[in-house]
Order: sequence, then structure tokens, then C-alpha cells
Amino acid sequence: VQNNSKAIEALEESFSFFCPRQTIATVVSVNDGYGSTQQQHQDVWDDSQRVAYVREMCPVMRAHVRPLSVGLFSLPYIKKFHCTPDTPVIVEALLDELYQKTITEELKSRLKDVTEDARLKVLRHCEEVLEKKTELTTELVRKHYRKKSIRLHPDRNGEENRPIFEEFTDARDVFSDVHLRQVYVTQMLEVFSKIGPDHIEIAHEAWNKKHRPDVAEQATRNAKGGKNKDAPLQLEGVLDLSQTPRGVMVTNYRRNNSDIVKIAVYALQPKYEFYSKIKSIRVEMKSTTNEKRSFLLKRRDIVAKIQLDCHRQAMLEPL
Repeated sequence: VQNNSKAIEALEESFSFFCPRQTIATVVSVNDGYGSTQQQHQDVWDDSQRVAYVREMCPVMRAHVRPLSVGLFSLPYIKKFHCTPDTPVIVEALLDELYQKTITEELKSRLKDVTEDARLKVLRHCEEVLEKKTELTTELVRKHYRKKSIRLHPDRNGEENRPIFEEFTDARDVFSDVHLRQVYVTQMLEVFSKIGPDHIEIAHEAWNKKHRPDVAEQATRNAKGGKNKDAPLQLEGVLDLSQTPRGVMVTNYRRNNSDIVKIAVYALQPKYEFYSKIKSIRVEMKSTTNEKRSFLLKRRDIVAKIQLDCHRQAMLEPL
């Protein structure tokens, strides 16, 4: 850490947290023949805070892994804000903030009924770290915008580049808002990891409709060439109906001298949106003897997660 004042400051801060000193005052007698006393001070180490930190933080750190930056670079607002792998400062700061927020919320949930001072100090420490990381991210966003806006401004690059500058400013508005940027990064990374990068654009539009309806409405008007300006904006759920459903899983086995065929139908992601919007599912099957059957699952069966019994003829429809 030579010649690095920030690293030295961080090291001293960590040391003072892990090894806090307590000063204990004691009164002792002085052998001066007059029965005098004097006060002595002694510094002792407080181990309870360090032990509490390790006990509380280890389970939380094992349960949550810091997201990788590869998914973040594919997000539309990251691209519009001109963040690239060559300049990863903003992306790394966003991930650090998100990771610290996840840890702090998990720790707050674990310690909600705790009154022990050492354990509460651990929570306060995490909240202070989150506050510092949030402030750092906001400052980095501000500096990045100020530096890049000079290069991208239409007065310097011509009016034909105004849309690029407006997109850049629009992305700045999202990342300058602490709540918006945390929600955006969290939900977009969830789409990237669970559904895949091919659905990022659709999820981005759905996120704007939910969290920035004014921006989404303007984008809709622009796409329609300014037509139907007074038409109300129809907000959609986050369920992406263009997902390719996983194939139906069919297993067969014998039970009580009977051949049982089990059919599993996979739900689209996210499941809570799937169950709230789906109306029916039809599974069409053809046997090796070209016998065709159609299984119809209606909404009441899907929501109740009822397993279809192939012997219920009411649920069978010949093609």
C-alpha cells in the first residue's frame, strides 16, 4: 500500500473495526501514608465485534455471489451510456453497489430481532459501506457524463448526432437515480441469467413501461410516427411470450400392473406472471401406432398445479 493513501485509509478503517480498543479506568491506592488514590487507564482489545462480524457475514457471503460484469455490458442503458469493457469503472461500481445492497438487506433480515450491540454494529457497518458505495457510483456517473457529453454534444458533432446525445443523457437520468439504477441492474441481470441475452431488449422495453412510463410512451409515439398521441399507454407485464417453451417431458413406468405415462409441462419465466396470465395449455401427442391424443389443461388446473390423470376421459380430446 505504499504511496496509496486510499489503500492505507481503508486498511486503518478495517483494523479499527476488527480491533477496537476500550479504555478501562481503575482506582488504585497510593502508599503515601495519607490514604490517597489515583486513577489508572488501560487500553484493552474488544474481540466481540470481530467475532460477531465473522459469524454473521460468513453465511451471507456464502449465500450470495457477486455478479459478473459480462452480463451488464449487454444492457441497453449501459450501451447508451457508452460504458465498454475498455472503461469498466461505471460497471464495476454498479456491481459493487448492487452486491453490497444484497448483503446489507440479507443481514438486516437476519438481525431484525437482535438487540446485541456487537451484532448491530456489524449491520451499521454494512449500511455505512453501502452508503459510501452508492455515493461513489453517483459521483462516477456524474464525472462520466460530464467528460463524455463534451465529445458527444451536437454543437461539436453536428445535429445528425443529436439522437445519440439524447440517448446518452437519458441513460444518465437512470443511473443518476439511486433507486432506478438499482432496480434496473437487478432485474435486467435476472433476465440475462435466467432467460438469456436474446430477451434483454424486450425486457428493457417492459421495464421502461413499468418504471418510466413517460419515456416508454414517447418511444411508442416515435415508433408510430406521432400517430395516436392521445391513446393511453397500455402497460404490459414482464412475461415474455416470445420465449420458446421447453419440450414436454414424458416418462413412463409401471404401478400396480398398470402402465403409467407422466407428462410434465414447463412454465414460462417468471412463473408468477405465467400463472396469472395463462388461459390454457394443449399438449398434442402421437403414438408409434399413429394414435393421436390431445390433452387440454385449463386455467383452474394450471393454477392449482393439478397433475393430469390420463384416465380422466373428460380431459382427453381425440384430434
